[in-house]
Amino acid sequence: MKVIENYYLITFNYNHLHSLLNVYASTLNTVRVDPVGHFRLTICDHCWYSLPMPTLQSARYLSLATFRRNGAEVRTPVWFAATSDSTFYCFSAGSAGKVKRIRRSSQAQLAKCDAFGGNIGEWSSCQAFLVTNPDENKLAYEALRRKYGIQMFFTDLLATLSGRIRHRVVIRLSLDMADAA
Repeated sequence: MKVIENYYLITFNYNHLHSLLNVYASTLNTVRVDPVGHFRLTICDHCWYSLPMPTLQSARYLSLATFRRNGAEVRTPVWFAATSDSTFYCFSAGSAGKVKRIRRSSQAQLAKCDAFGGNIGEWSSCQAFLVTNPDENKLAYEALRRKYGIQMFFTDLLATLSGRIRHRVVIRLSLDMADAA
């Protein structure tokens, strides 16, 4: 987001544009498509505060970027649930690469994404920790079940029947304070 002469330039994907045009059509100054295919809306300063800004909590999936020993970034789309504005939980197989990378370094990044990992949001720095406390595990699974409902139920059921649920690890993602504000 950039401030240009008391105007805010905001980039939204197509899904956001449709709802914004219907609700805020009278406040839009310009609408144009940039080369990447995003719609750029310039909205006057007094209208800015009435716009609902998408947050990480509102996303269906997050892209979790962890880092290899050589510094190379590895992005993975994950299901997640927020328990506060700056704390998120996700789960993974205990032998997954992201878990091994988190054991080595807690440095990570988050961005909103689609189910296939296509980024639709800006990256935020965070710290990733493997959860070992049973109470925190229970809190994380309750939040995930609340968010994903029947999908999480069937995921847990299949993991239980196959025996993979015993090898699952819960990951706590804590946004860095500069990004949480």
